[in-house]
Amino acid sequence: MCISLRFDEIYTIDGVEYKFTEEILEDMLESGKVRATYRTNKEVNLMGVIS
Repeated sequence: MCISLRFDEIYTIDGVEYKFTEEILEDMLESGKVRATYRTNKEVNLMGVIS
């Protein structure tokens, strides 16, 4: 399953607002739990990694 996220957009997760940034993306990629399948300077598509 893939999700599309736009940089500098605010997303609400469990009632808490988060701003999606390049720094958050880098942390997510470094975790090894997601992989970027498409990326521009405005958005990214992420896929979960099953280990």
